[in-house]
Amino acid sequence: RREEEERLRLEEEKRLRREEEERLRLEEEKRLRREEEERLRLEEEERLHLEEEERLRLEEKERLRLEEEERMHMLMRAERAMAEAEATRREEEARLMQEIVQDAAAESIQSRFRGFIARRNSASADLDADAESAKANAAAVAAEAE
Repeated sequence: RREEEERLRLEEEKRLRREEEERLRLEEEKRLRREEEERLRLEEEERLHLEEEERLRLEEKERLRLEEEERMHMLMRAERAMAEAEATRREEEARLMQEIVQDAAAESIQSRFRGFIARRNSASADLDADAESAKANAAAVAAEAE
């Protein structure tokens, strides 16, 4: 009977030890599963974080590209405006030079015309004087002839 009790007690201890080992094994599996889940969750967070960083980097790259494109358009517009202003300045300069040439030509013509009028008036005065002198000479000759 004592042997039977001892045997039962040993079997019970064995069973309890197996149950404890099983419980510990299950707890360890549970702990390992939680660690694996946490590792996977962290990996997913890291992947999402990297994707977000990549998306932000691409957005920044696109923003910079658009800014550069806009800057180039503004530069081209400014260059066109400067070229147009230069062309306008040249046209205005040419127009002013044309006006100066025309004014100079007009002044030259007026000056020559005034010179002509002055010479004509002088020649006319000389002719008048010559005519008066001829009349006086003719009168003197007529008076002498009488």
